[in-house]
Amino acid sequence: MMRPKRILIVLHGAIGDVCRGLSLACRIKAAWPDTYLAWAVESKSKDLVINHPAIDRVIVFNRPDGFPAYLRFVQELRSQHFDLVLDLQRHFKSGVTGFLSGARRRIGFNRHNAKEFNWLFSNQQIKAVENFSAKIEHYHLFGDLLGIHRQEPYVFGLTPDESAQTEMYKTIVQIAGEQGVEILTNENLYALLLGSSWPSRFWQDSSYVEVVNQLFHERGAKALLIGGKAEQRVAANIFKQTAAGSAVDLTCKTKLNELGAVFGHCRFAAGSDCGPMHIAAAVATPVISFFGSTSEKRSAPYGSEHLVLNARVKCAPCYKRECPGMGMICMKNISSGMVLELARNILDGKVPVPRKAK
Repeated sequence: MMRPKRILIVLHGAIGDVCRGLSLACRIKAAWPDTYLAWAVESKSKDLVINHPAIDRVIVFNRPDGFPAYLRFVQELRSQHFDLVLDLQRHFKSGVTGFLSGARRRIGFNRHNAKEFNWLFSNQQIKAVENFSAKIEHYHLFGDLLGIHRQEPYVFGLTPDESAQTEMYKTIVQIAGEQGVEILTNENLYALLLGSSWPSRFWQDSSYVEVVNQLFHERGAKALLIGGKAEQRVAANIFKQTAAGSAVDLTCKTKLNELGAVFGHCRFAAGSDCGPMHIAAAVATPVISFFGSTSEKRSAPYGSEHLVLNARVKCAPCYKRECPGMGMICMKNISSGMVLELARNILDGKVPVPRKAK
């Protein structure tokens, strides 16, 4: 089979999915450096792929602009004359996108795993897997089908260079100073991931407060509160209740493509299932993750699968965006004590940490 010259990856949406999919892009580029590799994405995740070392072109669908924007998006796709599409989205929309691109060869998910009749738009499929299996491994079945050698550990292409790390440290110190927090170079910084796209995944504010206060009093450790506009209220509430000097509110203070540099200064990150969790994992920062409404079997952060916390209640995982009347029991049953135990073990070097790709 001839090596494809122009490949399009279709993975429009969620930040965490795009982040994990980048490991496949890096695998392809490492094996076929001369192959032109493009990515079709929506606006919310574009900053992860723009200027990425493995991606030659990013084609953005600006969904808020509606159908006219989609027509422009498709026109740009068709102008690129792709000979292969890899549909990592597995939904109707991505199937249509791949089909309309004009590529003759379109590889998609097996019918057993696809959704919304997505399989009708591909002419080749990867093998079927159990639905509750790691999504990142599911993506890499596309590379296996193409006969490309696997990288171990996976490479994501998000690790910042030394200059970016230095500049981010200066930014963190400056923001901390504006908030009355002094950061010294030898301090234990860690990140708390406050948000998620689903309310059913949220951990309670009071538990975050307990973690921040306890680690500050025990270790002098300081938390970096990570989130976007939707998490600003939560961050303000946590900041107000924690000890002076114990936390820095970084919500809306960094861009998506800068988070890798933030996590590069952290001993660990902790939070529920969300996009930044996967960015932290991609730069080999240990991640303590909280799972309830979704399954760690599918979405545990790469390299930190041993740091997953799950309360194991009967109704979980429900895969409901809103808790279906159970009072968020799955998240409430993950206690601050459980998080603190893992955090202490990481700080003391008692648990393995993710391997960094060479």
